[in-house]
Amino acid sequence: MKQTTYKTKLGEKQAPDLYSVDDLIRDYDRTSSGHYFDPGTMRFFKSKVVDYFRGEKNKAYFITSERFDSTTPRLYTIRVVTRKRASCFHGYKYNIETLGEFQSFKTSSQAKKQIEKMMKGKK
Repeated sequence: MKQTTYKTKLGEKQAPDLYSVDDLIRDYDRTSSGHYFDPGTMRFFKSKVVDYFRGEKNKAYFITSERFDSTTPRLYTIRVVTRKRASCFHGYKYNIETLGEFQSFKTSSQAKKQIEKMMKGKK
């Protein structure tokens, strides 16, 4: 994982970036007791991680797609993950939230455009 140096009142610190969706899933699985990215959970909800965007140091956006059943269309949702230092012994704590409405985009490109607007400061 890529390292970022940032300054604190006590000096410089090193923190791993949320560099890719694979890094996010691996670190989430390693440090969290949640089941968000478990294969069984993803299969049950017919969920896929479609795309990933780096945000600030401890914040990133990603797009998921879900499909209720074989007769319904696959729809897309924007998620934001924030990361906080849990303790010096327990690494990071992750919080994943839905931005906007669940399955509010018909295409992944619509969701990508919305993320790009948010990252530029437009809403």
